[in-house]
Order: sequence, then C-alpha cells, then structure tokens
Amino acid sequence: MKNITNKLLALLVALTFIATSCDDDKEPLNKEQAQDAFTSANANFSSAIERMQSNPGFTAIEDLNGLAGSDNVLPFRQTTPTKKDPRVWARQILASLKNIATAGSTSNARTQGEEAFDFSENTGVYEWSSEGGFTKTANSTIIELRFPTEGSTTNNATFKLFDYDEVATPDGDEAYSPTLIDATLSINGTQVAALDATAEYRNDGTDDAIFADITYTVGAFSVDLDFNDKAANATSFSQVLREGNNTIIGWGITAVYNSSEKIEEDIKSIEGFFQLINIRFTISATQPSSNATDVNDFIKINITVDDAAAGRVVIGDDGEPYVEYRDGSRELLADIFNEIDEVFNSLDF
Repeated sequence: MKNITNKLLALLVALTFIATSCDDDKEPLNKEQAQDAFTSANANFSSAIERMQSNPGFTAIEDLNGLAGSDNVLPFRQTTPTKKDPRVWARQILASLKNIATAGSTSNARTQGEEAFDFSENTGVYEWSSEGGFTKTANSTIIELRFPTEGSTTNNATFKLFDYDEVATPDGDEAYSPTLIDATLSINGTQVAALDATAEYRNDGTDDAIFADITYTVGAFSVDLDFNDKAANATSFSQVLREGNNTIIGWGITAVYNSSEKIEEDIKSIEGFFQLINIRFTISATQPSSNATDVNDFIKINITVDDAAAGRVVIGDDGEPYVEYRDGSRELLADIFNEIDEVFNSLDF
C-alpha cells in the first residue's frame, strides 16, 4: 500500500490545485467521444508548443541566454527531484530566472556567488560585440542589454531590467536568490517578452522558497506560477501555460498536512488539477484509514472535457494509472498522453 500511495502522490504532483466539478447540464461523453477529445488535445498541445518556440520573443530569449552563457529559457519543465516537493521546484525556477535577469551585466559585476548582485551599482547600457561580449557603453538608471537576434547584423534586441533585488540564501542551492525581478525584452522597439517575479525564503537552515508569484510572458504566451508555503500545515503550488486566455497546459496542488513538518508520509488531504487544453483532471485525496486496501477508495480523479464528464483515473492492480471510461473499459493513462512526454523531452526549457 505504501508503494502505491507514494506512486500516486508523485502522480498528483507530476500530473496535477483548485478542485472543480463538471457541469451537470452538459451531456456526459461516451468512450469514443472522450478518446477523440484526448487525441485532439494531444495534437493541439503539440502545435501550440511549436508556435511558442517559433515566437520571436522566445527565440530572442534563447539568443540572449546563449550570449550570456545561461541555458534555461522558460522554466516550465519538471525534473525528477522536484516531482514530490514544490519547494524544490520553486527554488530551481527562481534560480533560472536569476540567470536570465542578471545575464550579461553579471560578468562585468562580480563572480557568481561571491557577493550579492547590486542592481544600482551595475546599471547602465551594455552593448554586445563578438569581440568583447557585453561591454558597458553608457550610464542609465536601469540595466539595459543590447544584443543581436539570430541573423541580425545589429543589436536589434534590448533586454531591460528595471528592478532587481536578492537576499543571501547560503544554506540553499544558491548563495543568493532573487526576491524581485522586473524586466522586459523588445525587438526593434516592440516589446515581445516580460518577466515579473517576487519571492520570499525561509530562514530555517534550508533557505527554501516560502512564497513566489511569477508571471512570464512571451508574445501571446504566458506562464503564471504561484507558490505559497507560509501556512503552518499547508502548501500550494500552481503553474499554467496559456496562449492568450486559453490554457495549453497547467497543473496545481494544495496539500494539507497533519503537522508543521510537512512531510509526504503525513499528508492529511490533497486537492489538485491537471489541465491539457480543454481536458481537466480534478483530484481529491484524503488520508487512508489503517485498514484501507484499495487506493481508489480514498483518491478520486475525475476527468471532464469542456466541463462534460468523460471518465475517471483509477489505479490498477499493477500500480499504474488508467483512464476508466463511463462504460467501465480502461486504457493506460501513459498511452493516451504519451505525446506530451515526447514534446517536453524535445524542449530545451
């Protein structure tokens, strides 16, 4: 039972915050309708990611990262260690955003990690050249990096850092971590990307992030990330990628614990969601009783398509998650959404 529970808890965080119910006025979907919706969502997800990757703002950030020696363009992908601990994920995302925010001017200011990055001491206009990299060429009240996008013979892109602050986190992964980032990126005078972030850290010997509110826009695309670990016995985390007002992919989770230690084995209840295009998985889980034998009795994952009921997720005898359609037939969840993993594995963010 413990192995099955741990696997599902990982699924809830990896596949998954605000529970919603289906619209009772909508006709439930049969198996064939649900399968068609899943196929369509897979295809629409892939095409949306392709549009995002070809967006001028996205490629310009890639160019800036390449010139500045950074490698994380859009902090959305999960890595294995973060799947069970949103605090780790939030800290890693903030670290990657710091690399973007201080790119270019950092190399002129200090060696990474030796001392805090002083925004006011490093304001100015920095021009890129193939011979000298980023070189300060003028004074300014902000940090302004001018650089060429791929194929341009001039510094046609401008990254503007309007405000930045960080605090010491010597017991964390980084010696210093950002608490405030306000930046934009433009090409030929037209804004194509923006980054706004605020964060707080726990001063308890771990320097984990305790709060983060991040909005990252690239053209019509946006990533909204909210993390809150301030409550004594609860943690919430959500992250949604949108194109305009339409969700491409998003997930979130709120975990309530029996104690302030907030360890996985002491979770009292979980509510969460995972959404792909118009398909939404709503998750609700409670702590199992001592004599519980079936994980599906205390963990409920319902599936809706445009708010119409389409089935549920159940854990099979083999410990794997299955989609169970309304007629009782089942299909491996991994087989239905295998294209998501393929697309994410091909991305560089």
